[in-house]
Amino acid sequence: PITQIVRLVSVEPLIAAKLLHLANSVYYNPSGAVVRGLPEAITRLGVSLVRTTALAVAMNQLMRSKETAVFSEFTKVLWDHSLRAAAASRVLARKLTRVSPDEAMLAGLVHDLGAFYM
Repeated sequence: PITQIVRLVSVEPLIAAKLLHLANSVYYNPSGAVVRGLPEAITRLGVSLVRTTALAVAMNQLMRSKETAVFSEFTKVLWDHSLRAAAASRVLARKLTRVSPDEAMLAGLVHDLGAFYM
């Protein structure tokens, strides 16, 4: 339920801020009606995009972690590759398949997630 998602997201201010920013972007808000609360932002964006955004923020934070500073060049290349794979997956899913573009984007984003831990 949206209330549970709001409760979980509100614990992480960076994710909440990113979701509000997205919900108020021209792409998701062409009418210009400002969204000020998480429930409205999550409803406007949809659960799939919220999940993908939260994962992207978490992966970005992991990449910037002090513990991975030694591997900063590798993590930068891996992050760039993941973003490109996510974008390509979304476009291909939307144009060529019946797969949800948001799910395809999420799959593209996490397909090399294990590399961060290795």
